[in-house]
Amino acid sequence: MLRILSFTRTGTELNKKLYKKLKSDNCASYAPERMQSGVEEVYVLPQDIPAWIASLWGEDDFLFIGAAGIAVRMIAASVKDKYTDSAVLVMDERAQYIIPLLSGHMGGAIPLAERIAACIGAVPVITTATDVQQKFAVDVFARDHHLKITDREKAKQISSAVLEGKRVGVYVEPGYSMLQKAIDEEIEKYAELMRCDAQDELKQYEYSVAIVPSTQAESAGT
Repeated sequence: MLRILSFTRTGTELNKKLYKKLKSDNCASYAPERMQSGVEEVYVLPQDIPAWIASLWGEDDFLFIGAAGIAVRMIAASVKDKYTDSAVLVMDERAQYIIPLLSGHMGGAIPLAERIAACIGAVPVITTATDVQQKFAVDVFARDHHLKITDREKAKQISSAVLEGKRVGVYVEPGYSMLQKAIDEEIEKYAELMRCDAQDELKQYEYSVAIVPSTQAESAGT
């Protein structure tokens, strides 16, 4: 569920507007009690917002309408790592910009920001390096194809290598034709990715991705 939080009168008006547009997308709106007069679709924010957020962390996503600093303070105690954190977004009260603040890739904050921006007429502000430079992101590929990353540190190194223009070998275990087709499409788009037809070919590259059954996952990648 997407939890939308606002803290001022103007922000709450936008909150209500977003709720009406996103209602079918499983969301709920929250604002301080003083904003509740005649507003049935907006719940009262709990007194201890950080504790409330912590109780929902990793399960629900959060959109803060207001200053980014407010969001940072509210989520600070809950933040753990990119693979388990909730998606967190921030939007200004005039709905000019929406920023994926946390868990842009694995938590889906970036596509969520783009979807919300499209429905409200805002500009999504994307700061993730692979997105800005339009490069292959191994974590996004893993997320989109329901793959497990077996070595998070190596996955980070692969992203850095791609950003530096280094070649990355990619191998897909025979029998996974849909994944092979998907990775071939990525290879067509990104010059840094080099197709390997045998797992031994990965040894030619300092960085590599092997898409294999989890029991065989010995090299970097998903």
